[in-house]
Amino acid sequence: MSLREILKQKLDTFPDERLRQVADFIEFLEFRTQKANTLNLSDDTPKEQVLSDFRQAWHEAMTEQGMPVDRLWEELKNE
Repeated sequence: MSLREILKQKLDTFPDERLRQVADFIEFLEFRTQKANTLNLSDDTPKEQVLSDFRQAWHEAMTEQGMPVDRLWEELKNE
């Protein structure tokens, strides 16, 4: 089973509030990618670190330990 199929199965079991969190996280990733592309930054972060950071962010999002999205957007805009 592909990763895309696994994610689709998981998403089908999530309540609407959890789906909103996932959507917010995806928007954050897109914003971060867009910002990096705009600044023409090359990302030489090791793959292991990227995966570790993603796992931590995902865990925080799923356990509601992360920063509220509106606050996160404000902090990113102020960078």
